[in-house]
Amino acid sequence: MSMSMLELQRSLRALRLSGMIATLEARALQVQSHQMNFLEAFSWLVQDELDRRRSRLLVSRRPLFDGCSSAVFDVVPGTGSGVL
Repeated sequence: MSMSMLELQRSLRALRLSGMIATLEARALQVQSHQMNFLEAFSWLVQDELDRRRSRLLVSRRPLFDGCSSAVFDVVPGTGSGVL
């Protein structure tokens, strides 16, 4: 069964794979122009999703650190650990 680009995007959205949606067309063009084979393109799509999730996680955690002083995260020389 083959899906159109729009159907594929809807399915990815239903699966909560927005990172793949963002780069799907670019990856499809790379496969079409023989710059990548299917497995390479699929690997990049998975990596795109992982990158998007990591980025969103960092953004969602940022408010936790906004009120902290930078001294909380200073590294104690010679120990490799931070000062709390």
